[in-house]
Amino acid sequence: MGWHLPFDRTERCLTRGQCALARRDFATAEALLREALAQDPQYSHIQMYLAHALAEQERRAEAEAALERAMALAPDNFVFPLHLGIIRLDADDAAGAGEALARAARLAADNALVAGYLDLVAWETAGRRDTLAALGRRARDLPESFRARLLLRLAATTLAARGPKAALALLEPPPERPFDIPLPASWRRRRRRRRLARARRLADAGRFEDAADTLALRPDVLDEPGAIRKAIRAALRRRNTDAILVTGGTGAAPRDRTPEAVRPLLERELPGFGELFRARSVESIGTAAWLSRAGAGIARGRAIVYLPGSPAAVELGIRDLLLPEIAHLLRVAGRLPGRT
Repeated sequence: MGWHLPFDRTERCLTRGQCALARRDFATAEALLREALAQDPQYSHIQMYLAHALAEQERRAEAEAALERAMALAPDNFVFPLHLGIIRLDADDAAGAGEALARAARLAADNALVAGYLDLVAWETAGRRDTLAALGRRARDLPESFRARLLLRLAATTLAARGPKAALALLEPPPERPFDIPLPASWRRRRRRRRLARARRLADAGRFEDAADTLALRPDVLDEPGAIRKAIRAALRRRNTDAILVTGGTGAAPRDRTPEAVRPLLERELPGFGELFRARSVESIGTAAWLSRAGAGIARGRAIVYLPGSPAAVELGIRDLLLPEIAHLLRVAGRLPGRT
């Protein structure tokens, strides 16, 4: 569907001027719109389109004059003060834009686009986060031109505050989600078992880095309690294993089942480890610490510790809790000779 040119010369020039504006040929748009105005000087909307053609050519004073003429011709139409505010906003005149938009709001108090631009001006002048949040919610239902202006201003603010990389990241479109066909659950379980078996063979052969790489490709192979249990049993069979550390799966989500996988293997639980870990975690994550189910115990004279997967939690558990007492624990459990 294309542009339909009317028989009336004024409308024909207006339509051609709109086409020129759409393809950003502003000089041609100005010429056509002035020709339309010569045919009908009282046509207020032509003045509005002419104002945008002039503004895009950095002729703001002439653009504002055209919109003032439009407002004089149709004083009850909110569209013209709205576009005056937009032109001033594009020229970084937030105060002038606010005045024009306030005039538009008096004529159309319930108009969402006017309210959106008023919020945009308020955010630029005051920088309030609650205004920015309201803008984000409102932008979903407003024209693309409004969303583009909001995005450009966010990018400019980000550039000034956080540098060019952050600003570019804001402007880059999100990556497209790859096309994916989910496999049946039985196939997925079979693939997990095969990958876990391959990692175990590599570990038994002493190729620990290769085993880790195999698991890193698909870390979900260790999500199942059975897989976690098998990995721990394999570690317990090795003579040089003194302690086993399991990370991740200690939260409250349905997939977090590490404690359920480890506890059946323990000969003796050490509840004090989890209690102290949660008490120390309060300092960094607050009351969310009680959601952690980290713990420890003894199996076949070896220490088994399970911690959350975050680096900070692992560092806290190893550096502050495990390392200071691991030698004493292994002696008490009979793993190391001597007495404390």
